[in-house]
Amino acid sequence: AVAHSIAQLLNSRNALDTQYDAVRVLSEADDYLYRLSEADELIACVQVMKVQWYQCEVRHLTVSARHERRGYATEILLQAEALGEQK
Repeated sequence: AVAHSIAQLLNSRNALDTQYDAVRVLSEADDYLYRLSEADELIACVQVMKVQWYQCEVRHLTVSARHERRGYATEILLQAEALGEQK
């Protein structure tokens, strides 16, 4: 269910050349960070992908329209940085 929500959020809020679906998100599940509301609504997500042995890339940092301007992007970006250091 979360993978489907991530795919929908990515497709609706970004001008992507390729549309995402739950299968694609699940195939890279270990690379995603996301934040859910108390009601299990997807607030924000980001993909942290290892591109070199020493380098990670942040992809598609996305916040739902309902949750913009509340600091969620900053929060999840800090988590992405920490995850990148661990990879």
